[in-house]
Amino acid sequence: MNTAQTLEGLAFHNCNRCPLGKDRKHPPIPGCSPCPMGEVRLVVVSAYPATEEVKSGQSLFPSPGKSVNAGKILQESLHGISKELGIDMYKLTYRTNAMKCPTRGRSGDKLTQPREVCKGWLLAEISEVPPGVPILLAGSDAARSLLDLPLYDNRGVVHYYGNHPVVITVNPIEVERGTRFTYSPTGNTVASPPIVGSIPWLYMRDMKILGNLISDSLSWTQRSEGAQQLSLQSATREYGESIGGLP
Repeated sequence: MNTAQTLEGLAFHNCNRCPLGKDRKHPPIPGCSPCPMGEVRLVVVSAYPATEEVKSGQSLFPSPGKSVNAGKILQESLHGISKELGIDMYKLTYRTNAMKCPTRGRSGDKLTQPREVCKGWLLAEISEVPPGVPILLAGSDAARSLLDLPLYDNRGVVHYYGNHPVVITVNPIEVERGTRFTYSPTGNTVASPPIVGSIPWLYMRDMKILGNLISDSLSWTQRSEGAQQLSLQSATREYGESIGGLP
């Protein structure tokens, strides 16, 4: 796995500038990508490291076996985009968290300082990916960390951080919690179609917007290798126009 150079020094691994760092039992979890930083074509930011991430030392690490976590849902979501684009987007994705240490039960205002402290690390990571690469902010902590915006009033449209188009959506683990399952004739559980307005439904629509942005950015890369600014045709589309119908 490849990590931003900024997160490979002692300053990151010994960081204790907030309560999460001062009494942690594990080192901070850096972002990572299967490909070199210069080849990254998507950045995904979630909230903070969960159990599997702490065990593996990798942000948004997919859970093994049949268990489900945010990393596995993200992997499956990117698989759907990959099928449409004909390219393995998971291998081109830099996965990271707004906060680099587990929160250990802290929530709300108690996470304001950790988000602010870790924002410096997050910005350093983003600075190492190519210009114009789309960013997915998954969850309220990620949205507040990078853009200082609440989630539900700002998802469904394209924002910008510098020249990076940004999509805000729910944390992937909320998708699993909001998905209804039914039994098929073979005895296997299958996901039911999402209810209009439900969390899985909103997430699917956001991922369609993201897929459009990735498609545009890849097309631009092929047309103009080495250019410094993306020209994204879908960046100004309104929500209904960019998704092209219901999931």
